This record gives sequence, structure tokens and C-alpha cells, in this order.
Amino acid sequence: MLGGHPSLKIGALLETEKHDIGDILRESLEHEALTASVYHELLGLVEGKSVILEEYARGMIHLEEQHLDEVNKMLRKPGDLAPFEA
Repeated sequence: MLGGHPSLKIGALLETEKHDIGDILRESLEHEALTASVYHELLGLVEGKSVILEEYARGMIHLEEQHLDEVNKMLRKPGDLAPFEA
């Protein structure tokens, strides 16, 4: 047992001062793209070294690409088929 006592304080939250749904979705799109790129980087690091980590990275890339597509779809105007461009 480590002992100690966990803090119940909540740290400072990042605030963008953007509360419009379009702003929130664009910010989400940016974060999803960044996260996907990190998993692509992980895949490059583990490729040929660990099948388990390769599959993990590929699975996470798959999920992030799905999230990107979903957020992109939410940002499009009804009837638009082309990807949203900021």
C-alpha cells in the first residue's frame, strides 16, 4: 500500500472562450487530427518490432479516422457531400 491521500481539488481547466457549436466542432476536428497523427507516429515507431503495438496503433487510427469523419459530417451544411474545409 502506498499510503498518502488523493487530492479532491480540480485543476485549472483550459478555456478557449469559444462556446459556439461550430467553434467547438472545429476545435474537436483539430484535436482528432492531432490524435490520429500521434497514433500514426506510434505505428511508425513500433512497425516490425511489436505486432501487438502495431495492431493497437492501427485500431486507434481506425477509431480516430471514424471520429474525424463524424465531426467533419457534423460541420457540413445539409446536403453537402464534400469534406468540410476550415
